[in-house]
Amino acid sequence: MRKAWISVLLTLMACVDEPSHDDDGPANGGAGVVSSGSPGTAYPGAGTGTHYWIDGAVGNDAGAGSQSLPWRTIERLESAAFAPGDLVHVKAGLYPIPGSLQLEGMIGTTSAWIGVQAEGAVVLRNAAAQNVVNVENCKYLFVKGFEITHDNGGAPYGQWDGVDGIKFQNSNSEYVSIDSCRIHDVGNVGIGSQAPEIRNVQVVGCEIYNCYTGLYWGYYEDPDKRYAHFGLIAKNYFHDCPPVDLDGTGYGLQIKGGSRGNVIEDNVLVNVGGETRAAIAIYHASTNQATYSDVNIVRRNFVRASRNEGIYAAEGALLENNILYDCRTFGVNVAPRNTGGWGVFYGNLTVRHNTVYRTTESNGVACSVSGASFAPTIVVANNLLVVTGGGQLAISGPSNFGGTGSQNYCYGGTTGSNLGAVSMNNLSALQSTVYGNAGFLRPSTGALAGNGTLAAAQDFNGTDRGGTVESGAYEYGSSGWTLADGFKP
Repeated sequence: MRKAWISVLLTLMACVDEPSHDDDGPANGGAGVVSSGSPGTAYPGAGTGTHYWIDGAVGNDAGAGSQSLPWRTIERLESAAFAPGDLVHVKAGLYPIPGSLQLEGMIGTTSAWIGVQAEGAVVLRNAAAQNVVNVENCKYLFVKGFEITHDNGGAPYGQWDGVDGIKFQNSNSEYVSIDSCRIHDVGNVGIGSQAPEIRNVQVVGCEIYNCYTGLYWGYYEDPDKRYAHFGLIAKNYFHDCPPVDLDGTGYGLQIKGGSRGNVIEDNVLVNVGGETRAAIAIYHASTNQATYSDVNIVRRNFVRASRNEGIYAAEGALLENNILYDCRTFGVNVAPRNTGGWGVFYGNLTVRHNTVYRTTESNGVACSVSGASFAPTIVVANNLLVVTGGGQLAISGPSNFGGTGSQNYCYGGTTGSNLGAVSMNNLSALQSTVYGNAGFLRPSTGALAGNGTLAAAQDFNGTDRGGTVESGAYEYGSSGWTLADGFKP
């Protein structure tokens, strides 16, 4: 893993040629926090200020908060004044929270972050029907290594309090990192944001499970709109969100409309999404039908057993090198988003080098492209799409797709035209179709020749594609992590 923070922007493959939207955030989907999701990374200047300590076993909130005279409760954070570079060490133990822990006005600088860091196994838990942790008006702050959960009093899921594990709310925050935390058993969202705007917030190396929704940022269908821009959600493990299959409307993670420049990469999502929702949903980047280059990017994620769609997007997105296995209804679904009085959003989409293997619904579709509106701004290329049921479709699109379709290898039926479908009679081009095998869904012979002009530079494992491009998420000869439930290295 990368060992030092760098302040450069993410360098991304350009999927559109339009100039950047005039804005003070990074262009082309750049998250201005870190170049990749690397849990455990050092934060600039953290610990160069005062070191404080909290020890729930022997501390005293009236003490100095030093290592020899530590504070006792986690709520002592609320009344302390922190300066850039200060670092709070929280000793191992269970820290009951009477209501919500309020992290407010903790303002570091780009060269001197403020940190709150677990030292060992630290559990933050509340029982009141309130969010466990609220974040307001914070900048250059990291929260690292905590287990965050809610006491549901032994009630079954469905009777849990509708609380969030961590929630950004009320006032704007930027440059906040949630690092290597474990968030679970909350009746609403693992990490949510209903603040007017958050920017450059990252979630890295976290396990989020047994939540109604894993992550939910922003809201568009309301006069008081909320946005999340230039975030980084990377190398996390989301699973069992919602905890039971029968819950209809939860998500693995979703970024609501009007939020742009977010990067969702290298995550693993298993058994997530309600029966009518997606594992990953990103909606639209635009707020006014404009075409922006700082699109939302979803890449190199592994989704298994999504309860409805694997990935849904409407506008302003790059979807590449994702692997979607045994999703229920759709692997990838791109379709217009009707926001009622706020407009219909569709287009400015690139869907390339994704591998979809099987859907479980009898009429499932590996890749669905709906309608012809704005089709010239949609690219669907170099995907590997496999279904095995008689009534299922590998790719489905309009009767005369007006966008760009090329080298989409399809095992199973197809509908629509001009989508670049290449029929496969068998799966001999794959090393293995058995989940857990090292060769699962990797090309065996270099037989999946892709369109080099429309190719991504690298594959799911970060292997350079070079001059000979394979369709699907893997390049021929790619080596690396074997797909599994858990964290992607």
